[in-house]
Amino acid sequence: MTDQPAVNPYSAPTSQVENVNANGEVVFCEAKKLTAGQGSRMVADAWRIYKAAPFKWSFISLVLVALMVALNSIPLGGSLFSPLIYTPLYAGLLIAASDIEKGGKLKFSHLFSAVKANGKGVFGLAIMVSIIGVVIAALAFSFLGSELFMAAYMGQEIDPETFKMDPANMMIGGIIFIVGMALYTMLSWFATPLIVLQSKGVFQAVGMSFKACLKNWLPLTVYGLIMAFWMIVAMIPAGLGWLIMIPLLTITVYTSYRKVFTE
Repeated sequence: MTDQPAVNPYSAPTSQVENVNANGEVVFCEAKKLTAGQGSRMVADAWRIYKAAPFKWSFISLVLVALMVALNSIPLGGSLFSPLIYTPLYAGLLIAASDIEKGGKLKFSHLFSAVKANGKGVFGLAIMVSIIGVVIAALAFSFLGSELFMAAYMGQEIDPETFKMDPANMMIGGIIFIVGMALYTMLSWFATPLIVLQSKGVFQAVGMSFKACLKNWLPLTVYGLIMAFWMIVAMIPAGLGWLIMIPLLTITVYTSYRKVFTE
């Protein structure tokens, strides 16, 4: 007779538990209000998904980053319109995270899976976020000055001898940019997974994302502080930690979505 540790049938489960329907599919719901501690679980769950295929996650994420760097280096506004390419590919990685959680394997073709799953939705969202980004930039740089705009988005160099900036305008422009990017993030954070994993319409997904972020500002703040800490740690070993942080950032969007929008 072998010795086996006693199992307490009333102990809490150690694996992630979710409500499923008769077909074994996850039950979606309206945005829930999470506790602050759930912010840390978003990171822990993302780490579990990353560990399933760490080298593939890092490689695919680096390919995506390299593509975005190349697009942003294109003069005459490449960085303004890069979301048109980035959003569909990034959405594919959210599908990859979902597939891995279901027991599947990560494939390079996942990068393009969102176009097949809901091409109309992801490109619609890409167009919307591009327009929002342009509007935010236009408002902010109307105070920051056209020279900074040309440097940031058109790749032109600033002549330090001729460049002058009014401190008041710089402060106003900076505030507009920060607030605008916060709104941008709230509108898009959950919108992408809602579109590719629930087939929501673009406007519906954006509205749901904004409301969910408002409802869960506390756990998302906790999540943000944790990720900020690990971003700093990732820079210590010659920045090599970013090989992990880049894919982990993407996966946490998926895990935060699962925490908020599933039973």
